[in-house]
Amino acid sequence: MHIGTKKMATLGILLSMNQMLLIFSSFIELSTFFILALAAYLVGVAVQEAGYKLGSAFYAASILLGFILTPNKLYWLTYIGFGTYIICFEGVREFLIRHPRYKRFLIPSKYIVFNIMYLPLLFLFPSLFFTGKINTVTMILLIAGGQFVLYIYDRAYFVFVYQLWRGLKRKLHL
Repeated sequence: MHIGTKKMATLGILLSMNQMLLIFSSFIELSTFFILALAAYLVGVAVQEAGYKLGSAFYAASILLGFILTPNKLYWLTYIGFGTYIICFEGVREFLIRHPRYKRFLIPSKYIVFNIMYLPLLFLFPSLFFTGKINTVTMILLIAGGQFVLYIYDRAYFVFVYQLWRGLKRKLHL
């Protein structure tokens, strides 16, 4: 597998930006989730720029470097969750694009991928999401809230990767 020089340079720049965002998330407490989401969006950009295999390698490299460089490991774990959703969804999206008759499953697949990750965490470790007493109403609100947060996260991802990045890419001549 030969990687073109331009592709390798782009992935290197993306990886350095990714790691800077992970490090900044530990120091800029006000917008930690925004910064972590932005770092995870760069995983999607890597997949769009270099393909799914190299994008997955980019994600693995970002996890390893993040473990070494990120001072707050809880933020690093949160980043892994954000990035895992993106890498899994991009794999599903790539499969669905190759099989046009399944394209109608694109939007439901986002929620399936998310809920495969979210619901086990919510039921096994509810204290990660809510520190008070967890009753049925609270659980329903946490499940519904997770779906709403996914919708916002996914819309922002789409805008970043498919609109903002393309414009930025042209300006940077990448």
